[in-house]
Amino acid sequence: MQQHLTEQTVVYSAKNDTEKNFDFILPEYLPGIARIIKTYTSIENCLFSANIGEAMAQIVLKISIVYISEYDGKIKSAPFREEISVMFKEPFTHTGEYVALPSCFVSSAHAVPQSPRKISLKLSLQASVTAYSENKTPIYSPEDDSDICVLKDNITAHSKKLLPEVHFEQNEEISLDSTKSGISEIIHTDASFISTNTFASEGELNFDANINLRILYESVAEDDDKDVSYSYLDTIITLKDSIHNEHIHPDDIPFIYIDIYSAEPSVSLDPYGENRVISLSIKYSVSGFAYEKQNIEFITDAFMQGCHKNPDFADVVVDTVHSPISKKELISQSVHADIREITTVSACNAKIHSVSIEHSEGQFFASARCLTEVLGTNLSGELSSIDVPVLLHIPLGGGEFTSADAIPEVIINISSCSAQIKDGGLKLDFEVAANGVFITRTNHSFVCSLIPDPEDAPCKNKGEIVIYYPSKDENLWEMAKKYRVSPDKICAANNEDENSIKHRKAVIIP
Repeated sequence: MQQHLTEQTVVYSAKNDTEKNFDFILPEYLPGIARIIKTYTSIENCLFSANIGEAMAQIVLKISIVYISEYDGKIKSAPFREEISVMFKEPFTHTGEYVALPSCFVSSAHAVPQSPRKISLKLSLQASVTAYSENKTPIYSPEDDSDICVLKDNITAHSKKLLPEVHFEQNEEISLDSTKSGISEIIHTDASFISTNTFASEGELNFDANINLRILYESVAEDDDKDVSYSYLDTIITLKDSIHNEHIHPDDIPFIYIDIYSAEPSVSLDPYGENRVISLSIKYSVSGFAYEKQNIEFITDAFMQGCHKNPDFADVVVDTVHSPISKKELISQSVHADIREITTVSACNAKIHSVSIEHSEGQFFASARCLTEVLGTNLSGELSSIDVPVLLHIPLGGGEFTSADAIPEVIINISSCSAQIKDGGLKLDFEVAANGVFITRTNHSFVCSLIPDPEDAPCKNKGEIVIYYPSKDENLWEMAKKYRVSPDKICAANNEDENSIKHRKAVIIP
């Protein structure tokens, strides 16, 4: 009987922090800039390409500059798209087939108007990539273990199989609350992933993903005497779809990422003839991996009386996936803020840039670095924004998985955040969710080639000493297997060690 255990081997891992500077010219249809309020960036696509000796991430970046128009003082949004190549310093040396998982975060984006129609943008990027190769390790088990003392162990192993990226599109309609004024113009749309539920079946993976949608829009003035007002619409939308893949099985534990790279809104009339309905075309991609459950019969030990362990023993590292991590935490932090820039708070939004895992006193913690955007008005009553970097600590637990060798594989999401001015600074409240699994790694021994059956061993009576003339390439282990005698006993009978005995032309078999 022979089975295979698929193992994922990391063949390349690299990170790069880089800064990029760009100059943009406003499209002709937009009025010039009086003041920039906020710069929004999102990754539309991130691909990894490599040749021997070099590796790079190719990134398509979507940029939106929200600004005050010099023409009429209204808020406008200028869209841009930029393709960026980020080179990794570590040379790429792998020659076989591989699957790469690249990722990229914009840690900061600072836009400055050089003239009413020209913008200089400075970006700080964090790009990383991990490339895997797939190896199938054979696992052998004997069909007949008569006369051989073996200890078998049926264990549940999990091999990590990658899911290729799949693109989806979903259309949604959102109606404004009846207490709000209609929409004159949509300024900006921001969508962020919150959480997901997955359900694996034969050949199919179904998922429900919750996303937070925030739309900044200009309200319709109730009469000509009133100033223009701006409002936020916050809502949660559920994305539902399925991935068809013949390699997905009901026992799999899927682990997927949702990347929303486009949420294009348009305004339409409601039944009363007012601009109160927003139609959305949401484009997103799903990627990740699944832990495939396999029951494999290992030979964990094989001994015979007077015989040493088989030389073809080998160790396989097996990932065992334990009960899922599912945590929700409410975290409050007080931070310093310039209250001249923000005197009243209109909205708050936070995005995670990086996550690290720490182990202390038998417990695991996730440290999430995020950038919190707070929108409001300044002392002059103008719309203004500030960015506040925050480090969040989320306990993941540990329980029986107290070893630092255990691996928590988690996705951290900020479900909601709010801000209020307090004691000359800002009090930020976050609702954070952590979802994932604990993984422990175990070494299991198995036998690639079995000890010969007793019937195949050369004839040797009990107590008899044999003078054996080995062939030129025959080693100690092969002689021990042939006569079913411990290698240590052969060495002792010949007063030799394992290295020197192979040079003897005649060997005593006790």
